[in-house]
Amino acid sequence: MVTFGHAIIDRSKIVWTRRVEAQALAEAQAAHAGSTPAEALGFAWTAKPAALFVLDQVAHIVVIVWAWALFLLDAP
Repeated sequence: MVTFGHAIIDRSKIVWTRRVEAQALAEAQAAHAGSTPAEALGFAWTAKPAALFVLDQVAHIVVIVWAWALFLLDAP
């Protein structure tokens, strides 16, 4: 279950991050047509990928705690 949960969490994060970055790039291109940003995302930087990273880590911790609780459920 931990491995399965890990795979689902990581795949979801990748899909959501790609969507957020694509949306941010499209919005930045529309707002700054003709401007050349200095860095990779430049004008398209958003805090959403960082929030997705934090959410990803929290989800991993929840799965690990849940698995540990199930493991200890049968312990004397």
